[in-house]
Amino acid sequence: RVTYKIRISVKNFKSEEVTLDLLEPLPLSRNSEIKVKIEENKPEYTEIDEKNILHWVLALKPGQEEQILLDYYVEYPKDRTVTGLE
Repeated sequence: RVTYKIRISVKNFKSEEVTLDLLEPLPLSRNSEIKVKIEENKPEYTEIDEKNILHWVLALKPGQEEQILLDYYVEYPKDRTVTGLE
């Protein structure tokens, strides 16, 4: 099991409100023995598409900063070697 903790900071430096569409890919397993599970996700993502890309739509007021927290793990049998997770 490999755990990932991602922290993304965004800030609106404009003098008007902006809407930000943030995308973050998750690993996509095509093998039933390899599982990708989200443990924590704040704020909640808006959608996840068929390619396992998380989407957030954030409305940021002038000067507003937002933190996106995403913790997930990839679980697989101990006798397996999984590549491409770096």
